[in-house]
Amino acid sequence: MLRGRIHFARENSSLAVKWFMRAAERDPLCSDAWDMLCDEKLISPAQAKQLLAHMRPCTSPLLEYFHRSFAGQCAIAPLPDNNHTPISSPSLPPFTNGNGNGNGNGNGNAASTPLSALMDPLTMAEKFLLRNQYQRALELLEKYLTVDPHHPRAILLHLCALYSSANAPALFLAAHQLVTARPDWASSYVAIGLYYLLLRKAEIARRYFHKASRMQASLALAWIGFGHAFVAEDDTDQAMVAYRTASRRALGCADPLLYLGMEYARTHNLSLAKQFLGQARQLESRDPVILNELGIVAYHLGQWSDARQLMMEGLQVAAEDAWEDVSETLHANLGHVYRKMGSFEKALEHYKKAHAGRSMSHAVYVAIGFTHHLMGNLAGAVESYHMALSLKADDAFATEMLDKAMEEEFGLG
Repeated sequence: MLRGRIHFARENSSLAVKWFMRAAERDPLCSDAWDMLCDEKLISPAQAKQLLAHMRPCTSPLLEYFHRSFAGQCAIAPLPDNNHTPISSPSLPPFTNGNGNGNGNGNGNAASTPLSALMDPLTMAEKFLLRNQYQRALELLEKYLTVDPHHPRAILLHLCALYSSANAPALFLAAHQLVTARPDWASSYVAIGLYYLLLRKAEIARRYFHKASRMQASLALAWIGFGHAFVAEDDTDQAMVAYRTASRRALGCADPLLYLGMEYARTHNLSLAKQFLGQARQLESRDPVILNELGIVAYHLGQWSDARQLMMEGLQVAAEDAWEDVSETLHANLGHVYRKMGSFEKALEHYKKAHAGRSMSHAVYVAIGFTHHLMGNLAGAVESYHMALSLKADDAFATEMLDKAMEEEFGLG
């Protein structure tokens, strides 16, 4: 453990992982090793599962209990149903600190406890947050913070949930309370950076993310926020440096690799975009956002069949795992793919599904109008272009195509 902590402090994450994993193998009850591996995102859930599989067989109820609880802590367990309340569960005291102490009574039988009930509540909240279920994540985190208001990981997740839900007043209050109570914490300045980033004041946000990263170089969230601030200022090179640093700090986290891939795709470096998105997929195989981005890269490469397969897989995962606000994007992109393939009816079908989820989206109206235009349905095209321009009057493409459609339909021009 000590060697691992030394390497982690020296920002050598790969060697830190080696020694933390060796500590976990030598002592399966070493909660400190698992906390570092899982909470600091040094290994992925798949790697944690492999590590558990190579440990010696469980020979006692206590060892079985720890193995199953660590599986939940590392997000190997599935999410519970909507009625599950992890903090008040009588079956398991969820771990709230590095010593493995919980806030429950711990009278449950480990062998008979469902694996979903053993998932760490913070991991559960992180899953909800990842799937855009912000309200559920906030409810769980606020309940958790009433039990342990100074838990570092819970605080960071709470800040991310407030930022993702665009709750600027609550984020301002949380940042103010943090910087007043703990000015020595890097998380306090991450909170301020997120607040200014939400207000689209990227330059100010960048200063606070930089300060947080200087105070705690291992804090991946500070580097990700740093990268987002650079992206908001259209500084691609600096954003990529920040995302690369975050990926080195959190070897088991797919987010920095995803952002790197998205940024390379935005700058039309499709080969590198595909490479980083593929690495992100290796860490998170069931992430429809990653699948959608891979599909977009395939689309730009002219690989229509691959793009369709990736996006259809993303739709299936989003439906099975209850992702919110993802299916609409996938349907819209699938519409583009089918339009390129010449399947105009299927394209319109997916555009309409995207339109049902994104009420009054001008981009979807433009896509529907363009598809009707290609089909020769000029009346439908004119109507859709008008609807798009009623929502965004300065859309140059819609304006140009409307003029062409009216010229073809009515002989104007």
